[in-house]
Amino acid sequence: NVHLTCSNGVLACQLTQYRIDSDASSSSSMGAWTTFDQNIQITSAGVWTLDFNSTDTAGNVEDTLRYTVKIDKTSPSVSISDPTNGATISASSFTMTYSGSDALSGIASYSVSSDGSTYTSNGTETTYTFTGLTDGNQTFYVRAADAAGNTATADINLTIDAPILVSTTTEEETTTGGNILGQANPLASSGGSAAPATEKTGLFYT
Repeated sequence: NVHLTCSNGVLACQLTQYRIDSDASSSSSMGAWTTFDQNIQITSAGVWTLDFNSTDTAGNVEDTLRYTVKIDKTSPSVSISDPTNGATISASSFTMTYSGSDALSGIASYSVSSDGSTYTSNGTETTYTFTGLTDGNQTFYVRAADAAGNTATADINLTIDAPILVSTTTEEETTTGGNILGQANPLASSGGSAAPATEKTGLFYT
């Protein structure tokens, strides 16, 4: 709906009139002038041009003003370019790359999700890094919204196979004067000495 309001600081407004584009193409082909008496209904998708002016009770006519109305009823397009659908991710995080387009009103924002239910706004950025992932098959989503509020969603299914970080530590035994601290030395009675223990630590990915 388009609503026109006339105001004049001295004299009252007598008449407001308008004319509208005869089609929704990008070029303007104006129709006949019509007296404005209620909201102007523009329902068809496209780019519409609206001219309007007002006349006061003394006959003064306002310079004609022009207003462009864009009606967008078409969803944008959005696609994911990386990673590819069905890929295996050998990490607990990955970066998704995507893009979108909308011919009429343009892309306003993107949002992303790892469950298809809760979305995180990512502005107009075209990459997003998912972190803290666990092993298994999982679907990831990106949703594009255009300036008119139309949305479209793309998704990919990935296999997450993150490496498991394993930490191993052997018990360290400390010897003092031939005795292992905290226990009797079986060699002490024969005059021998206990061999020192070896400590080994390491991090392994499996």
